[in-house]
Amino acid sequence: MARILADHPDLARLVGSSPELAHSLAARPLTLTHLTQYPKAVEALAEAMAEVAELGVEQVLAAGTPAPQATPLTAWQSAVSDAVVIGDGRRQAGFDLARRNDPDYRSRYLDALYAEAAVAQRELRDLAIRIAREGEEGGGHPGWRERPKDRVRAEDKIRGYDGDVSRLTDLAGAKIEFRSLDDLYRALQRLIADPDVEIVRFHDRFRDPMRSGYRDVQMLLRTSNGHLAEFRLHLAALDAVAAWEHALFEVRRDLDAVATERGEPLTPTEQAIRARILLTQQRLFWDALQSTTAVGGAAIRAVQREGDQWLNSPD
Repeated sequence: MARILADHPDLARLVGSSPELAHSLAARPLTLTHLTQYPKAVEALAEAMAEVAELGVEQVLAAGTPAPQATPLTAWQSAVSDAVVIGDGRRQAGFDLARRNDPDYRSRYLDALYAEAAVAQRELRDLAIRIAREGEEGGGHPGWRERPKDRVRAEDKIRGYDGDVSRLTDLAGAKIEFRSLDDLYRALQRLIADPDVEIVRFHDRFRDPMRSGYRDVQMLLRTSNGHLAEFRLHLAALDAVAAWEHALFEVRRDLDAVATERGEPLTPTEQAIRARILLTQQRLFWDALQSTTAVGGAAIRAVQREGDQWLNSPD
């Protein structure tokens, strides 16, 4: 840890000012490494820590952390979201739950699922390209999973699903990034109107943001071969923040995890740090959302070069 901090004086000062932060990062060195990769995350963490120091633990805890602000959707955008019709079936077809504890059966089913996903992926790619291109000038930037999901990670997920392989729905995926909410909801409207698109799960996180303030539209589509796959509509400005904000999430998460490991609740100071990090995340995503009407082309292209991490990560 000392060797890493020696090359990052700003982060070293921050860690040195807080025993709670130092202990958490020492227990989770990967989070420390991620912070070193994202100076903006260190800057945001410093802002949160400074607020705890300035306001004091008691005042921070008394203030609490409000829910994220509501997305300023127009009546038309809300109506488009309301118009989504959800189909039946939210799990992959053909899995015999009575055989969920049979490893050979699970493996064969997963093999077939990967074969289906390869076909579905091409269909999702074509759909993402088409929906993005049908938009008006500056419409959307499509992206998709370019390589199969890591088999080990897939099997880890299946264990978490108690052997139910049919719950694995992220072997194929695609997304489109947009500059504005209007562009995004016009694309959603085109998806709804497409007779070849069947939506079986829908979550509009512009109407129901994550606690961090991040928001997007998540869907599960049934492709022509029956395979269920992820399809998302994103705002590029929010993804620009999310590219480095995850390091803040890790710091917040690790405070809880380390406290659990020591068998104790969070101390008041740890609670205050956690609360202020969350509030900082909410501000970051809110500012990004507010900027969407003026995001420049260069910023969008930078996001697109970094993009598709969720699609092509081994997770």
